[in-house]
Amino acid sequence: MAELSGTVNLEFLLDLPDDADIAVMEGSTRSSKTVSICQYLIIELDNRPGAVARCFRADSITHNKTTINDFKLAMQLHGEALGIDKDGTNNYWIQAGKWNKIEKTYTFINGSQMCFEGTRDPQKLQGCRQDIAWLNEVMEINEDAYAQVTYRTTGLTIMDYNPSLSQHWVFSQILTQEKGVYFFRSTYRDNPFLSDKQIREIEKYNPENPVNIRQGTADQFKWDVYGLGKRGRVQGAIFKLWNPFDKFPEREYCQKWGFGLDFGYSNDPTALVKCALFQGDLYLQEMFYEQELLITKNLSDPSRPCIESRLQELGISKDWKIVADCANPGAISDLQTSGFNIHPCVKGKDSIMSGLDLMKSRRIHLHKNSMNLQMEFEQYKFKQKMDGSFINEPIDDYNHLIDAARYWSMDELELARAETKAAHHNNKRRSYQAKSNLRIGIRRR
Repeated sequence: MAELSGTVNLEFLLDLPDDADIAVMEGSTRSSKTVSICQYLIIELDNRPGAVARCFRADSITHNKTTINDFKLAMQLHGEALGIDKDGTNNYWIQAGKWNKIEKTYTFINGSQMCFEGTRDPQKLQGCRQDIAWLNEVMEINEDAYAQVTYRTTGLTIMDYNPSLSQHWVFSQILTQEKGVYFFRSTYRDNPFLSDKQIREIEKYNPENPVNIRQGTADQFKWDVYGLGKRGRVQGAIFKLWNPFDKFPEREYCQKWGFGLDFGYSNDPTALVKCALFQGDLYLQEMFYEQELLITKNLSDPSRPCIESRLQELGISKDWKIVADCANPGAISDLQTSGFNIHPCVKGKDSIMSGLDLMKSRRIHLHKNSMNLQMEFEQYKFKQKMDGSFINEPIDDYNHLIDAARYWSMDELELARAETKAAHHNNKRRSYQAKSNLRIGIRRR
């Protein structure tokens, strides 16, 4: 029997001591974290009849293109090691158990299971019990969802991520623990199975390479995070300061309150953000951030996820105002027909920068569980010229929730500013009138 081909990530997991409660795996892109974790779980499930391992991602749909494919690859590698999959026909996948595509569950012959779940609604996690939990791309998972998972995990919890955020509950709540937590960092250089093309794609960000500088691909932040697997802070960030908060302000106490919506589908997520102007500050909370959402319900397949269903699940009243991207009038019209109080935003010359400036004119607060919103605020930046300097134009990336917030801000914050100016003008008029009346009264005496 051939030996199982693995990397330092697999060795780290296999060498964990018995007292390990949490394994935290930080690393660059293509450092083999996910495949190695899959290999480890296959070994565990092969040897533990009836055990359940569950892989969690923020959005369950993304499993189809990521972790499930990595799990299949790891099964093939395991089959090759057993001498079953020499011809590459995935015979081990067929012989070792059965895959349920609907449930996203692989059941081994010995009754153990590998399951793939989403964490979008932490309440739905209450039924998920497992011996091993794996939080894949944990930077995208909020702390409440983690709490629900860990309450129902009897054994090891594994977390992996590219360190794309500089602030996260993993850093403050997990890595600060003195016992039971084991940490490992890896980079693409630890993965001997990468092709030359994959290596070139990663190394094009290296700012120390003059060729990358000339070609305009050098990026210190991307090199730190995706090349070296280190936490970094993006240069040229548009938003540099914001505060986390726990509880969204009550609607009746806010000067302005509502929602912003940015449409997407396959490549870009559809993003909804709750917004409020409270005591002069801007409060934002991510409501959903999902790919492949239809606009309204499909009558022939009502189970397909759509914006209309998501709004209903969130309990969003049809009286509450939603400001959406005016570039998709058909989607707005369909949601209006469904009864929602949705309006197109107003765009014009320099509307992107003017909307961002409007947001930045207020102190900004982001909900602590809005992980995608925080990620966008960290990575949204100005465009950079080949000489390294920045221009006053943002990149068209990491901006879905930010765009949604910008649409609302252009509509509501601009109105609030106009109302404040009008109130200030009226106060000045009343003050001037009062002083005039006083002067008249004095003269008459």
